[in-house]
Amino acid sequence: MKVPGFARRAADSSGTATGSLGWWFLPGFALALAISIAPFCYAIVQSLRASKYLEMRQFVGLQNYVDFLSDSSVITNTVVVCVGTLVLSVPLGVGAALALWRATRFQTFFRTLLIIPWLMSSLVAAKLWGWLLSADLGPVAFQLRELGIIMPNPATTPNLAMPLLILAYAWSSFPLIMVMTYAALQAVPKETLEACHVDGASDIQRLFYVVLPIIKNSILVGTILTTINTVNNATMVLVLTGGGPAGATETIALRVFEEGFKFFEVGRGAAGSVVMFIVNAFFVAAYLKTLRAKT
Repeated sequence: MKVPGFARRAADSSGTATGSLGWWFLPGFALALAISIAPFCYAIVQSLRASKYLEMRQFVGLQNYVDFLSDSSVITNTVVVCVGTLVLSVPLGVGAALALWRATRFQTFFRTLLIIPWLMSSLVAAKLWGWLLSADLGPVAFQLRELGIIMPNPATTPNLAMPLLILAYAWSSFPLIMVMTYAALQAVPKETLEACHVDGASDIQRLFYVVLPIIKNSILVGTILTTINTVNNATMVLVLTGGGPAGATETIALRVFEEGFKFFEVGRGAAGSVVMFIVNAFFVAAYLKTLRAKT
């Protein structure tokens, strides 16, 4: 037996409770908004003025942006690092995920082993690669000397510094793509693969016509996240090459850091940070669009 009055009061009280619950999130939301929006607005103000240290001087308009973007080599280096990192990390990550997916023994051991580079901080990874390929103390150079080959220091050699940086970035990035691809592979129906095998489809055909269409969005998400991380990661290049030799590996993230904290040109550093925000916003929009496509 339903009691209309009781049901109406219960619905009203439930709606009131739900409505009042939302107000509890308002302080946290306002704090998060202030922490993220206020510094960005302040950076925009600084980017429009000739700022030295923390002193804001005369209004210069977009001159800081022109000065920051006038060195095209920094933009070129950033693009080269991102493309090189993706060329190495995407096939390596997808290949490792497929190998783990097909493995029948020691799967947990290899999955744990392969994820270590992603868990390692950029500082430690840069120090590790710098030591491995050091011309003085590195084990690679030592083994080459035993064979009578003298290896130059990659971090200070113009033609080797960029490949070294790309190798370090890719080594740190491929586990993310591996994890996302491996998770997507769990959704591949085994019945479909078995049916394709019965119909005479080869492993390559099953990979391209069954597996890849299912996991392609996860690979794309991993690619976008890897690109965002590479663009924003100044620690790797700062520790490994310092942007050298002669600016051969200087990226946008490192230039922003140097303008703000080395040369104390806060205006140009703020302009660079706004440029990086716009670049990141583009990739975040692509990331969200890909997520919506997955659902």
